[in-house]
Amino acid sequence: MNVGNLILVTNRFAVAMLLIIVGVVGTSQIEFKSYVNSNTVQLGKYIKFSVETNQRVAINLPDLTNFRVLQGPSTSSMSSMQNINGRVTQSSTFTTSVIIQPKAEGKIEIGSATTNYNGKDYATDPIIITVTKGTPPASGNGGASTQSNSNLFTRIELSKRTCYQGEPVTALYKIYSRYAGGMSVENYDFPDSKSFWKEEIKLNNTPQQVQTINGQRFNVFTIKKEILYPREFGDIKVPAFESSLRVGGSFFQRGQLIATTSSAPTLKVKPLPSPKPSNFSNLVGSYSVKTNISKNELKVDEGIDLKMRIKGVGNLRQIDAPTVQFPTDFEIYDPEVKENIKLGSNGLSGFKEFQYLVIPRHHGQFEIPPIEFNFFDPTKGKYVSIKSDAFRINVLKPDGGQSDRTVSNNVVAKENVELLNKEIRHIKDRTEFAQGNHLFFGTKSFWTLLCASPLALILVIGTSKILGSKQSDSIAINRKKARKNSAKKLAEAKLALDKNDYSSFYAETLKALHGYVSDKMNLPISELSKSKISAMLSKYSVNNSTINELHEVIGSCEMAQYAPIDIEPSGVYETAQGIIDKIENEYAA
Repeated sequence: MNVGNLILVTNRFAVAMLLIIVGVVGTSQIEFKSYVNSNTVQLGKYIKFSVETNQRVAINLPDLTNFRVLQGPSTSSMSSMQNINGRVTQSSTFTTSVIIQPKAEGKIEIGSATTNYNGKDYATDPIIITVTKGTPPASGNGGASTQSNSNLFTRIELSKRTCYQGEPVTALYKIYSRYAGGMSVENYDFPDSKSFWKEEIKLNNTPQQVQTINGQRFNVFTIKKEILYPREFGDIKVPAFESSLRVGGSFFQRGQLIATTSSAPTLKVKPLPSPKPSNFSNLVGSYSVKTNISKNELKVDEGIDLKMRIKGVGNLRQIDAPTVQFPTDFEIYDPEVKENIKLGSNGLSGFKEFQYLVIPRHHGQFEIPPIEFNFFDPTKGKYVSIKSDAFRINVLKPDGGQSDRTVSNNVVAKENVELLNKEIRHIKDRTEFAQGNHLFFGTKSFWTLLCASPLALILVIGTSKILGSKQSDSIAINRKKARKNSAKKLAEAKLALDKNDYSSFYAETLKALHGYVSDKMNLPISELSKSKISAMLSKYSVNNSTINELHEVIGSCEMAQYAPIDIEPSGVYETAQGIIDKIENEYAA
């Protein structure tokens, strides 16, 4: 290339760059629209909803409560440049997309997405989606998913198909895949059911299994394990769970996203036989009972301990303190409860112990009758009643005490005796009255109390305001510390990540996010739920896109503890940091 051509090329390049830098000819008007890839969808399938604009603005997605968000929101951008007759134009397109799945049949409206540009509000047009009847669930033991895909399905497996009301049944929630390459769980939904009382067994790094079905080998992932206790009898369906799975991915492509719905296996629950014992405890399982008392002889006003330990396999958490018929002259305190209960594949097992402290207030011979405990044993198919021995107690007179009253056979001579403030005293048969010589009205004490009353009221009001202010300050301090505390947890997560300890990494990241939201919203971690987090953050002006990102990374951390996910751990760490920064910037107290 000669010098002339080089200068010509250089000049043209400089002109083009100058046009771009100074603003290139472009539009200053905003284009804002939304669309779907299909206006008709079967129940159980999914669609892609996108919002598109030509300006880089914050987008507020519409309310999607009638849909399950399987993926997203994700954002992409594209730029193009045209040169027509020397006039250079540049355009940009910014797209925010979500993969959604309708929850019911019929016509469902996707509302308007909104944004603000140069001080003016804009909204997209609503979109009507027609949802038709989906593919019915497959039948059979365990059942396959509603997805017509022989290479990928989900199912719920029960340890038994027939049981008694209250008898534990183990449920395994599994994914079966024949796809090569990685498989990740991007979203899931485990519906609740009032027909069962549930106990979840935590799965720690459950290994992938291989199972052959009809001559085909499947990789099997168990993503959840529960113990179900039926609360009612009859044919009860275990609710199907739904999941969004990405399969067939590789380094160069993300793979295919498939929405699945498992079967809903039916459990035949038999009622407990009739007639039931009159004092039936409503407990089902296998138990043993051991009772003892600390001593059989003591003095009046000394304490005695009675312990009753119930041990076995069954729903021990629902065992209430047994009824004990103590003598009427014993002062009885509420029992102290101790328990050691473990959750295993066969349900709850261990013991529950009740310790009563009682104090005899009169001397004599007493008897605590046998304590009866009954339950239904499903392995025997009958009711079992266990009785403890009766306990005889000899209560002696106190040292130096004077009493001519002796109680025998649990009968107390109560003539001329009354119970005052839990102490037994004799009724006096003569009453003496004293004449008062002075009136309280008009005395110094009267005027002092009268004047002090307004001051006392002011003091009470002031104290309550101070306490309220301190409580508000405490909440504010927790909110300010939320970011600092989460940073410490994320630092621990980073240490685990550097050691390739991915299980600890996801657990610590989850603790950091839950702890941050708990401190920021002044809510206990035990009360955090997806809906409550969304409602509280929206209340403080946090964008819906940020809230959705938070739920997405929390879901990823939760699922990573049960099954592999198609996300780099380093990406999860950076996303978690970014979400906390976004909430801090958008949060308006």
